[in-house]
Amino acid sequence: MRELHQIKALFFGESKEIVGTSCGIIDLPAECTVRQLLDSIFDKFPKLLPLRGSLLLALDRKLIDLSDYTALYHLTSSSELAVLPPFSGG
Repeated sequence: MRELHQIKALFFGESKEIVGTSCGIIDLPAECTVRQLLDSIFDKFPKLLPLRGSLLLALDRKLIDLSDYTALYHLTSSSELAVLPPFSGG
């Protein structure tokens, strides 16, 4: 059985408005892929599905390359996942 960590998910901008909270908890394995991260977020917070193609994710303050579904990330119980709206210039 794989070790699971409860990861704090932080929501910003439109994602925060949609889920109705600034943070939540997601159970993830200690090693997981981008696909697992995305699937876990949308399973736990299905209201975010309309934003699937435009959200950005940052793990422990580093942006994740969402185009590489097989990239492996190592998580700890202190890891934080930020769910960010798309950035716009101005």
